[in-house]
Amino acid sequence: MLYVENEYLSFGFDLSDGVGLVSLVDKTIDHEYLPAPRPASRTIIFKLRARQGQGEWTLYASRFDFKVTDAALSPDGSQLHVTGRGESIPLRFTLTCTLEAGQGVALWELGLHNEAEAPLEVQLEYPTVRGLQTPGDPEATMGAVPIELGTVGPLSRRSVIGFDTPDPQVGVPHALNAMQVATLYDPTGLGGLFFADLDGGVAPIQLALLRDQVSGRWATILEPGATATLPRLAIGAYAGDWHQALDYYVSQRQARWQFPEIPAWLREAGAIYNYGAEGGGGIYQMLPTITLKERIDAFANLPQLLTEAQQLGTNVVYLFDYWEGATEGPWPPYWNKGDYIPRADMGGPEAFKAGIAAIHEQGGRVILYVEPFIVYHYSDLGQRMGERWAGRNRDGSPQSQYPDNYTMCATFDLWQAYITEVAQHLVQEYGADGIYLDSFGWQWNWWCFTPETNVLASPSEWNQGVLDFIDRVRSAIREINPEAVVMTESHNELLAQHVDGALDATFAWLYDLNGGQLLASPVRYALPEANIYSAGRNLNQLNQVFAAGHSLALAPHWLPDADYIRRLVEIRHDYRDALVYGWQAYQPDTGSDVVGACFYEGAQTQIITVVNIAKRPYEGALTLRASEAGAQWRDLLTGDTFSTGSDQGPADLPLAVPPESLRILVRES
Repeated sequence: MLYVENEYLSFGFDLSDGVGLVSLVDKTIDHEYLPAPRPASRTIIFKLRARQGQGEWTLYASRFDFKVTDAALSPDGSQLHVTGRGESIPLRFTLTCTLEAGQGVALWELGLHNEAEAPLEVQLEYPTVRGLQTPGDPEATMGAVPIELGTVGPLSRRSVIGFDTPDPQVGVPHALNAMQVATLYDPTGLGGLFFADLDGGVAPIQLALLRDQVSGRWATILEPGATATLPRLAIGAYAGDWHQALDYYVSQRQARWQFPEIPAWLREAGAIYNYGAEGGGGIYQMLPTITLKERIDAFANLPQLLTEAQQLGTNVVYLFDYWEGATEGPWPPYWNKGDYIPRADMGGPEAFKAGIAAIHEQGGRVILYVEPFIVYHYSDLGQRMGERWAGRNRDGSPQSQYPDNYTMCATFDLWQAYITEVAQHLVQEYGADGIYLDSFGWQWNWWCFTPETNVLASPSEWNQGVLDFIDRVRSAIREINPEAVVMTESHNELLAQHVDGALDATFAWLYDLNGGQLLASPVRYALPEANIYSAGRNLNQLNQVFAAGHSLALAPHWLPDADYIRRLVEIRHDYRDALVYGWQAYQPDTGSDVVGACFYEGAQTQIITVVNIAKRPYEGALTLRASEAGAQWRDLLTGDTFSTGSDQGPADLPLAVPPESLRILVRES
């Protein structure tokens, strides 16, 4: 047994049979996160599947399957360096655990070296730590892994928080968390633990929480004699909730972030408007299948969609299904992805151009859908180039994520050039103000090559290809229109540095992952530069999206609530210094698990959003900072006024919130 410790933390390692973690103590609260009993199966630090060539996969664990060859503890006990070698696999590892001086954070560094004379494919689960127990009631333990707008919730009610279903041929999932940090904590503030990838990039450790376990996924192919170093992993303890974990994460990574300058017309719009059908991506996937022709009959009627959008407070119209269908195949016209020729049955190219011009004349903007991931078999492009351009798996078999479609390699230059030309044409010829690139936010970590080039792209190269592809499209259309934008389906820390906006699926296929509610948004707190559009399946959930600090993705089924929603959109625009460009400074305690509050601070304005998701009224008080004592607050929706107390210390703001409703409070004094 060896212990690495400082005044804040202690890590206990068992090196008797490989390397295992048997103790993790937060000294500031005298809490053991890995309490006895500690069966050997729970002390594993990493495990991996490995194979040579196309052989069988074999599972190995840091305990049992590796032998420690050297271990060195620094004189002050703050660093442990371990080397080891596989007993039945030609793989050597180095593991270093260093406690940062003056902090309750340990930095872990893991390296792998292939000692074989052949390539070794490795799929890691690292970290893998089981049996974690936070202070307080274990059944009340909360977890947070930022995904889309969420995800925060009780671990006892979630099978998993985070993406933890790796493709067995790749070793990692095909979706990325919004940020690579996972934390579990006691909801009363007794203490918490976080795990964070500090380096990330296009090949991050993808983290997830499974009740009392943290799991990370990472994969590589090691050439003979090659060494791979994983991103640095931080493990830290703190008092509070997920906000403290995100504070540390941001402090370590934000110096490398570079965000695009998003044109104000989109950043401040508050909402976008879709004609109202499945196929548009994100939350729009929850809508029924309706063709654009069924909604407006002809391109000459495109201004009707702007009129509807303006009833809801926005001038931004987002269109798909504007292109010709195929003459073959069983799918609706909008599945004919590849050609993007305006529909003849709605008037054809000239009518499409005139319809967009009419929207512009009335002060509107238009974003047009383009699919960069798949091509329909029966499209003109598919029939001409599909077999030559289509993506292949490593074994040469066709990739087929969607029926009757070719999957396209993100790294393939001719494909990038084709879609870039399509986007340029839509902006130059038809006057589009932006391009929506579907699918990419959900399509990461693919092996891919095309018969045209026969060059295999690794998952990390694919990921970089996605970002390069987006940059190429964005740069090309901005040469035509300096305020043209690119949006994507889904978002994450990587995408946010390349796009102008994104659609979100928190209340779509991520509904269960979020427990059907959104009372906290780690991405809005830690990554306010991300410009995200979402909604819910009902007004209650739409209120939650707004309260969490995000713009709205709207459609015709919201028109019965147009007066109310238009007011929300107007408030987001009018108070944009706080709600759009400002910081989500903190989340005031409401004393309720069905009422959430967020405090936004801009250059001139302070706003508090309070959302009650329950079917019963809320009567309580928000716990604000001492700097908010003695303040007057007005509800922008109702005109009701509330005052915080002037006592010393935290200030209480008594208020009532009706069932399933929202208050938006602006500070007036």
